[in-house]
Amino acid sequence: MEIELDSTKIALRLSGVLKKRQEALDSEVLKDSNKYVPERKSVLYKSGIAYTKLGSGLVQWRTSYARIQYYLGEKLSKINYTKNKLAQPKWCEYAKVRHLKRWEEIANGK
Repeated sequence: MEIELDSTKIALRLSGVLKKRQEALDSEVLKDSNKYVPERKSVLYKSGIAYTKLGSGLVQWRTSYARIQYYLGEKLSKINYTKNKLAQPKWCEYAKVRHLKRWEEIANGK
């Protein structure tokens, strides 16, 4: 008995599956993290949508003040957290603590 495997086809099929999982994971991480992004005029929130390329594995918020907001939060910021009552500094880490199990399920294709 002889079995032939076309490793190129297998690799292409696997890469397609992995790309779809990565896109789904990036989307979920962005959605869950954005729940905790501080807002005043929604620029920071929208920057996450604009600068995250689904499937890249990189979810990012890019404004001139994003880093200060992320690490220092309301303490040194002009953004009032009251517009988003769930807002937190390190919003992605905060979301990770709450949603990691679901993110792992998505990454594993469940």
